[in-house]
Amino acid sequence: MNKFKQLISNNPGYLVISTVIWEFFSYFGMQALLILYLTEKLKFSDDSSYAIYGAYTSLVFVTPIVGGWLADRWLGFKNSIILGCCLIILGHLCLTLNGMFTLYLGLSLLVIGVGFFKTNAICLVGRSFERNPAAKSTAFTIYYIGANIGATLGPIVCAYLATTYGWKAGFGAAAVGMAFGLMILWYGRAALTEFDNQPTKNNANRALLLCLAAIIPCTLGIAFIIEYDMAGYVLTAIGLIALVWAINIFRQGTAAQRKGLWFVFMLTLFGTLFWAFDQQGGSSISLFIERNVYKDGIPAAMFQSINPAIIIIFGLFTAWMWKRLSKAKICLGVLLRVLPGFVLLTAGFGLLFFGAAIASKAGQASMFWPVVGLSLIGMAELFIDPIILSELTQYAPKGSVGVLTGMYYLFVGAFANYLAAQIATLTAITPTAAKTITLAQEAVSYRDNFWKITLVGVAMILALLIMQQTWRWYTAKKTRSNCILLEEPV
Repeated sequence: MNKFKQLISNNPGYLVISTVIWEFFSYFGMQALLILYLTEKLKFSDDSSYAIYGAYTSLVFVTPIVGGWLADRWLGFKNSIILGCCLIILGHLCLTLNGMFTLYLGLSLLVIGVGFFKTNAICLVGRSFERNPAAKSTAFTIYYIGANIGATLGPIVCAYLATTYGWKAGFGAAAVGMAFGLMILWYGRAALTEFDNQPTKNNANRALLLCLAAIIPCTLGIAFIIEYDMAGYVLTAIGLIALVWAINIFRQGTAAQRKGLWFVFMLTLFGTLFWAFDQQGGSSISLFIERNVYKDGIPAAMFQSINPAIIIIFGLFTAWMWKRLSKAKICLGVLLRVLPGFVLLTAGFGLLFFGAAIASKAGQASMFWPVVGLSLIGMAELFIDPIILSELTQYAPKGSVGVLTGMYYLFVGAFANYLAAQIATLTAITPTAAKTITLAQEAVSYRDNFWKITLVGVAMILALLIMQQTWRWYTAKKTRSNCILLEEPV
């Protein structure tokens, strides 16, 4: 125990990473169960289930902006993370009660809890390694791998317990996972004080009390938004504010920065569509697996572990590939670097389409189709965010990198998840008392939707190729680079 205390005292950033692993475990474990819980246990229609799922998954990308702002000014990172852990645990526990009111209450607590946790955990990891920049890169690599390990294990454990012992056990496992993370953080909290941004103890305590008082009305407000499908209106208002802010930043930039920001904006639109399709994994694809795939006793929610597991494995190969290309002095432009992501996404949905086409005739299909399809979609993610964000940081005017990064995640997180729910709704079929839907008939809706996504994917690939060629002509100029350029730099 003393050795452990010494270890976290010397490396407080790894203490936060240990907590993050459990937060990812709880978040993705619960999310893997959510759409199945809504349709099977609570007997919501597919339409209503997608609406609730979309509202929840979009709002969890909005609250971290507020949570980060509160931590910067009053609460401090450490207090915010601890508060976030507590709210997340309470949220999962509410879901174990299997009631309508506790459903919306639990989802609301999770939305607020993630808001306090997400951004501030990353900030605290970064601050704890400020004195050792060389170790900072390694720490964030470990952060990324650890987070995906948690995201891989969460659906497996929660799905197994939910299938074996009931939904309460599944959601309870998510709560226990977050409790483990809180225990680790609480045990080593003293080591984090030095790296916290807490102004003074009295101000922080006063701010904490005010936040606790505000949590009840905020929770009820978010519950109202989720229950009555008001998330679209909220996102519209936030989007308009973000647009005005973005225009102001755009005007402040130089001519070169403005040209670069236009380029990043186009990539962000492509990224938003990418994530709207990618997020079908937890909604329409999950229900397709549950209803139309031979699973050999494997719970449908466990298939949600494929994505993060593939990211860990294929991520190592991707890092090696970029390194080899760099050594060979082959410099791929950004459009060519994101292109494989859209090719893999399209191929993944193409396989899902074939699986659903088989199921539309036989009623069910082999698990080969979703396993390989989800694997390709998981690989695709590695070519999107890291590349687009690197371009964003390159062209953002001074002092606006954080704001623009937040706006990017607003698009590819909040807006994309809401759009994903609308896309998933296209697969919804509601049986009536007079008409029973067979498995084969149900698979038709998944087949048609997966085919439409595949066609849109092909269109995006063609659009990127056209943009790449057009951008080369538009920015044609000589370069002093010694690399073999496959696309002119912006």
